[in-house]
Amino acid sequence: MAKNISLAIILLVDDDPVIRLMFGEGITTDRYRITALADGKHTLEACDNQHFDLAIIDQGLPDTSGLE
Repeated sequence: MAKNISLAIILLVDDDPVIRLMFGEGITTDRYRITALADGKHTLEACDNQHFDLAIIDQGLPDTSGLE
């Protein structure tokens, strides 16, 4: 009988596509699901619609502060 393991959902936000790719590949396993976004607008929309267990957010996004 297989265990019912819930995946941790990680939000990764950075405007640099290379950083998103490196972090995404580095932390993607069978235990985590990654949502990678590039800007504040889409991040705020995603946070309104989904729960994240961990958020890794660049503070210097092009359209808003990562602290917002």
